[in-house]
Amino acid sequence: MGAAANITNTGEIANTDMALDVRTLVALTFLASLVSLCSMFFLYLGHRQEAALRHGVIGLGLQSLALLLFSMLYLKFGIYLPVLANTLLVASFAHMRVVARVFYGRPSAIEITWGATLAMLALSGYLTWIRDDDSARVYAFSAMIALFAPLIAREFAEPVADETWSGPRLLLRMCLYTIFLVMLLRMLLLYVGGAGESLHMKVGTTLSFLVATLLIGLWPFGLALLVGQRLQGQQRRLATTDPLTGVFNRRGFEEYIVHELTRRRRTGETMSLLLLDIDHFKRINDTYGHQAGDNTLSRFAGKIAGSLREIDSFGRLGGEEFAILLPATPHAQALEAAERLRKSITGLDLEAGSQRYTITVSIGVVSSDGDGEDYASLYREADRRLYAAKEAGRNRVIGRTIGTHPEGSTGLT
Repeated sequence: MGAAANITNTGEIANTDMALDVRTLVALTFLASLVSLCSMFFLYLGHRQEAALRHGVIGLGLQSLALLLFSMLYLKFGIYLPVLANTLLVASFAHMRVVARVFYGRPSAIEITWGATLAMLALSGYLTWIRDDDSARVYAFSAMIALFAPLIAREFAEPVADETWSGPRLLLRMCLYTIFLVMLLRMLLLYVGGAGESLHMKVGTTLSFLVATLLIGLWPFGLALLVGQRLQGQQRRLATTDPLTGVFNRRGFEEYIVHELTRRRRTGETMSLLLLDIDHFKRINDTYGHQAGDNTLSRFAGKIAGSLREIDSFGRLGGEEFAILLPATPHAQALEAAERLRKSITGLDLEAGSQRYTITVSIGVVSSDGDGEDYASLYREADRRLYAAKEAGRNRVIGRTIGTHPEGSTGLT
């Protein structure tokens, strides 16, 4: 966005083949910008919650207007159009930084866009109307674009949430660094050959518009891919996340554990599975109401999640039943972890209105080093041990050989 170069002459353009070529390039660049604007606008209509798309439409709108003004220069509308076109083009390019920052959830810093716009308006107006120096105006414009290009590229340096492929970010950064290099080359050609109808300046102008025509199409395409990745990630999270507790739902947890067990078969790593069930949960719903039941599930999940390692996975399988996957954890360590979790839940204070109550949890523990190789067999055995914990009086952990409960006695399963 904003990659097109300005035109040096504020008056008549010589009737040469090169002038005709530049006129054609201006028209092609404008059409490319208009197509990109329409595409971005329709994408925004379908995803109005994406603020980056809204700012992208604004930036492309400014760019299209600037290119339209550039094309009108050949109709000899006067000396005001170059100043306004340069200003709008710098504004559109500076606004691309706003797009990047909003996309990443950072403060927009839109005041920098306004500052760059006002600075370009003042500088371009001074160089055009007072000094009548086309060369200096081209320098100023090219320098402003060259300054912003790497700054915007840096905004896209970090991976985005739910990124499955870095290609869109690399495409955007490639576009920006290409613009940076083209602007430097244009300033060099201007320095060597001067403004006006010199061969160096014609080459610089033609190259600028050729690159602009290409990049104006690539930049919205790259942004659309980035937004698409994020939307797919959001949909994936909605499909695999329990809305009440914020942890995996059954589908998400089972997909993850199947993936981890496949990895485990390659590495030989021991993994453990814990099945947890809140004791007498129906009694909480019947006594305190379903809102208290939902609060119990949410507080329970938060307490458990806060006690796990980063590598552990936690999911709600349905109702009051939850599951935890402990990678790189032998059976004995899994039993210890389960006991710590049981004790932490016993100390969890809950309230429903003015009434206070506590909960307990029963846990069944299995491991991949002796209880099964696939998820179905591990789940069956963990469910059997969870049932045994319930039958033994609840509020206890049952594993392969040892069961623990509040009094600390043990038993065989």
